[in-house]
This record gives sequence, C-alpha cells and structure tokens, in this order.
Amino acid sequence: MNENCWLELAQIRKRITESAMSMVFDCIFQKLLLNVVSKITPNVVVNTDISEVESILTTSLIELFYEYLGSSITDVFECFGCSQEYANQLGHECITMDHETRLQLYGDLAFFAMNFEQLIQDFIQRNIQMLNYLNPMFVNKWDMLSIFDSAKSMYIASDPNRLY
Repeated sequence: MNENCWLELAQIRKRITESAMSMVFDCIFQKLLLNVVSKITPNVVVNTDISEVESILTTSLIELFYEYLGSSITDVFECFGCSQEYANQLGHECITMDHETRLQLYGDLAFFAMNFEQLIQDFIQRNIQMLNYLNPMFVNKWDMLSIFDSAKSMYIASDPNRLY
C-alpha cells in the first residue's frame, strides 16, 4: 500500500474508535452513572447556581478520567526491553517513551480496558454531596469525547520528561 492508503486507513481507524467511544459513553457510562445515582438519591431539585455545580462535576470527571487513563495505560503497556531483560536502559520503552507517544499507541486500548463501574463508584464517592444535580438532562449535556480529550491532555502534560 502507498502512503496515502495508509493515511486513509489511519483516518478510518480514528473514526471507528471515536464512534465506539461515543457508543460506550452513551450506552454504558452515562446510563450506568444515572442508574447508580438514582438508587442513592431521590429526585430533589435544589436552588443553587447550576453552572458552578456543572463546572465542579465536569472538572471532577476529567480528573478521574485522567487518573484512570494513566493507570490503564500502565496496565496495557508492555515494555519490550523489560520482557527481554535488556541491561541497557535506552532499550526500554518504559523509560524512553514519552506520555504522548504512549497515548497514541495505547490510548484506545487503555480506554476500552477501563473499569467504568469502578470509575462511576469513585466519581460518586468524590461528589456525594452533589448527587442531587446528576439527572438525565445534566448528564446528557456532557460532551464525553471532549471530557476524555481533556483527560488525555492532562496525561500528556503530566509527563515528567516533557519539555514545555
């Protein structure tokens, strides 16, 4: 195949991954979150500045996705140098590969390897005082792909070897 075919194939793969991520967020994550929250809290409307609550909950979710993304990439990342027991540290991707490259190579696999049920439990624990605001209208307003992209950016920025 020529270079254009490979580039087109990469674009198709990217679109398929984004569609699958969107389905996971819509069909699994959001519905599971609302289901768990509905079991914990009654439907109570509280008069508070909703935009502030939305901002806090969205930021909390981004931070949680960042943490889960980092640990999930660590779980799915296999260093060839470690598996071959190389003595030279430069032969180890776990030392030489930056976070951005890890995300490009393992980000999709890491996303689908995340434990969404545990992530939801952690989100609820962190935000137990604001669960009254989590309703279908609020949760459906979340642009989950943007939230996950923000978590990816945080992961890349957290690279200790990154040159700013």
